[in-house]
Amino acid sequence: IDVTVRLGTILEKSGFAEFLVKSPGIEGSLTLFGALLGAVVHDYQHAGVSNQYVINTGMEQSIKFNDQSCLENQALLAALSELRTEDGFVAHFEQSEKQQLRSLIIKMVLATDMGKHFPVLTAVQAKVLDHYDASKGVRSRYDALTSEQQHIVLELFLKAADLGHCGLPIRSHLEWVQRIQDEFWRQGDGERMRGLPLSPLADRTKPGALWGSNQVGFFKALVCPMYAMLTTVAPECQELQKGVDANLAFWKAHPEAPPAELMPSSDAKKAGGTSDDQADQNRSMRIAASPPITARAHSPEVEASLPGSVPDRAPLTPVASPARLPTEAESDHLLDV
Repeated sequence: IDVTVRLGTILEKSGFAEFLVKSPGIEGSLTLFGALLGAVVHDYQHAGVSNQYVINTGMEQSIKFNDQSCLENQALLAALSELRTEDGFVAHFEQSEKQQLRSLIIKMVLATDMGKHFPVLTAVQAKVLDHYDASKGVRSRYDALTSEQQHIVLELFLKAADLGHCGLPIRSHLEWVQRIQDEFWRQGDGERMRGLPLSPLADRTKPGALWGSNQVGFFKALVCPMYAMLTTVAPECQELQKGVDANLAFWKAHPEAPPAELMPSSDAKKAGGTSDDQADQNRSMRIAASPPITARAHSPEVEASLPGSVPDRAPLTPVASPARLPTEAESDHLLDV
C-alpha cells in the first residue's frame, strides 16, 4: 500500500496521471490502471529474503524461474493468476485489453528487481532522456513519448516509489531503515547457520544498514542518480528530491549510528552489534535449519521457515569499525528484501 500511495503521488505531481486519463480512447486509462496494479502486487508473497538467498538455498522459486528475478516472478505468477479467474475484476475486459494490462504489469514488477536497477536507469537515459524536452508543458512533453517510452517512465516512477522512504521525514525514514536492517540480519543469521557467505550488510556483529557511511554509499550509488532522472523527466517532483537530499545530508552528518532519540521506539537502538532478542534469533534459526523450500510460497511450511515481512525490533549495540560498502554488483541485495 505504501509504495502504491507513493506511486500515485508521483503520477499526480508529475501530471502523468492526468495526461493518461485525458488521452483519447481507453489506452491511457488502462496504462494508468496497470501501473497502479503493478505497484500493488510488486511484493506479493515476498519471502522476506533476497533473490540470491532464494537461489543459494534452492528454494522452489529459484527452480521454477531459473534463478531469474525469483521473487518478482513469484509475485507476478500469483497476482496474474488472480486476474485470470472468471469472476475477476478484469473478466469483462476485451482480450486485447487484458494482454496490454498483463504486459505492463510484468514490465513494472520486473523493474523493481534491484539486480535490474542500472539497466532500467540506462534505458531511461538512452530511450527517454536523450530524446526528451522537459521544458515543454506537461501534455506536449508526454504526448511526444511512444508507448514504449511511457512504460519506461512508469518503471522509473515505480522504482522511485519503491525507494521512496529515502525521501520521507527523517524519523519515518529511520523506521524503514531499521526494518530493512532487521530483515537483512535475519537473513544473515540463516546464511551463517547454513554455512553460506553472508550477504552485504547481513552480519549482525557488524554495522548494518543503519550505519551512516553505509547509507551515504547507498544514496550516492543508487538513490540520488535515480531521483535526478525522476526530476529531469518530471520537474514537478522536485519536492521529493529535496527530501532525498535532506536525508543524504543527515547521513553525512552522522557517519556512524543515528542519534538514539530519533529512533522509532524508546529502545536505544544503534546501527550495529549483537541482538539478544530471543524471538528474532529463533526465527533466524528456523530460516537456517529448514531444507530447501519446495512448498508454495506462504504455505504453512514456508511460513515456518521464513522471516516475517515486518520484523521484530531488538536493541542494538554499536561496534567499533564500519562494514565495507557494497559494490554495484552486490546492489541487488539492497532493498531486495
